[in-house]
Amino acid sequence: MTRKIRWGVLGCAGIAAKAVIPAIQSSRLGRVTAIASRDPGKATDMAARFGIASAYGSYEALLADPDVDAIYNLLPNHLHVPLTVMAFEHGKPVLCEKPISLDAAQAMEFSAAQKAAGLPVCEAFMVRHHPQWKKARALVAEGRLGEVRTIQTIFSYYLDDPANVRNQAGIGGGGMLDVGCYAVSTARYLFGAEPLRAIVLMERADLRHGPPDEWTAGISRGKAAHFYLFHAACAHAEGDRAWNRWAPGNPDPLQPAGRQTDVACAL
Repeated sequence: MTRKIRWGVLGCAGIAAKAVIPAIQSSRLGRVTAIASRDPGKATDMAARFGIASAYGSYEALLADPDVDAIYNLLPNHLHVPLTVMAFEHGKPVLCEKPISLDAAQAMEFSAAQKAAGLPVCEAFMVRHHPQWKKARALVAEGRLGEVRTIQTIFSYYLDDPANVRNQAGIGGGGMLDVGCYAVSTARYLFGAEPLRAIVLMERADLRHGPPDEWTAGISRGKAAHFYLFHAACAHAEGDRAWNRWAPGNPDPLQPAGRQTDVACAL
């Protein structure tokens, strides 16, 4: 019988209790054996709720636990690279929430640390592992849509609380890093190629939330196929047309368009 992977969870965010920890605890492949929060009380409560053996009041203590095989990093965006690199230093592979880094400099730091450690790491984009999206990619690869030239994405939700971590630009909040990264990653996945160049326009919409949080971007992949991402907190544009759109909640659509037909999927 294969021994289950012993997971250590960094953070007590809502998604941990709602989805991740229950999924791991019910899996035949793994179990959560430790959880950490800077608030020891939160870690203790979460451990009691889900039958987790160890609760820590510091991330470093969990990373040093010899009874933890792998780390799930669900901390705020600005802590993804620092704590993932620290996990590598303790010899532990990592499943890290998206986005794995805030910018190119952080990505290079992370990449160098991962190569030096030689440990597995995965950015937690469910799109790349979900049967729905594997089917969508197969349709594109098989030419069932014809030549795919554009992908239209809309991914948004209503959140106007400036105190929410997702709206704090200083720690990696904002529409692009929170949900826009799904649109970019999914388009790269469906095309099976990286963009050659990117053009980005930004507009400041709500000064309560600090730096710009409305984005419009066009990314060209090559001579024949083009990927245009138009993302914002509340605005969407395609070609020379634009309109405001609020999505009250998920799912939001992604639509690859080919010369013969197109297909719509829910993010």
